[in-house]
Amino acid sequence: VQTCALPICNLNCQCCDHFSPIAKPTFLDFDQYVKDLKRLSELTDNKIGLIKLQGGEPLLNDRLIDFMRVTREIFPNAFLCLFTAGLLLPKWGNKEGNQNFWKAVKE
Repeated sequence: VQTCALPICNLNCQCCDHFSPIAKPTFLDFDQYVKDLKRLSELTDNKIGLIKLQGGEPLLNDRLIDFMRVTREIFPNAFLCLFTAGLLLPKWGNKEGNQNFWKAVKE
């Protein structure tokens, strides 16, 4: 399962297969994401092995950690992948408490 946390990016790659350089900047609605994940869990008997969180650049989404947490809560046994260029990791790693990216990855 692939989820698009944010279809925009901080880069301008000519070969982008997500059309991020030309896409209208939009955020995935968090409440709709939760609703969709719960329904997907019901339909698959919670047997999803891999979930990819990607964009564009998912680190541009201020609610990324919320997306990660709810995905783990609904699919506790799935392998979660986050596709990022990594350039914005310092912004996330310096945050405190529940907003610290590395803490969220560990959990």
